[in-house]
Amino acid sequence: MRVRFTLNGKETHVECDPGDRLGFVLREHCNVRSLRLDCAIGRCGSCLVLFEGLIVNSCIVPMFRAVGADIMTVEGLYGTQSLVDVERGFERASFEPCQYCACAKALLTHAIISETAEPRRQELAVQAQTVRCRCTSYRQFVEAIELAAEHRRANDER
Repeated sequence: MRVRFTLNGKETHVECDPGDRLGFVLREHCNVRSLRLDCAIGRCGSCLVLFEGLIVNSCIVPMFRAVGADIMTVEGLYGTQSLVDVERGFERASFEPCQYCACAKALLTHAIISETAEPRRQELAVQAQTVRCRCTSYRQFVEAIELAAEHRRANDER
């Protein structure tokens, strides 16, 4: 089956089976290296993508669902002010996720602060657990998200 979708703002076509998983196709056919395919059951969050504006685990999305979809990976943030906001929040919180989960945490942070200018700590505590990794504490991740949101608000006021 030939699947057409938008990946990081660019029209993309791939040949795959309808049941192939989005994460696998993005890594193997589209050379998206930020995705990690660890659990393959949607539990770890290391394969997060923005799918039609929503955070999803790409390891459980069948390709037939991706037909015509708008998909963004962290590569879609490269060179943008959005990624700068995330990076500044991480720096100010001294938050250093490992190479395995950093891309997923950056994309999740972008999604959260894009949706809510002033996210509430209680909600962040739940959302931070979307990406499961032992490299950092969830408390520190929540602080990094709050500081990234603060940085974005400061830039928006200029």
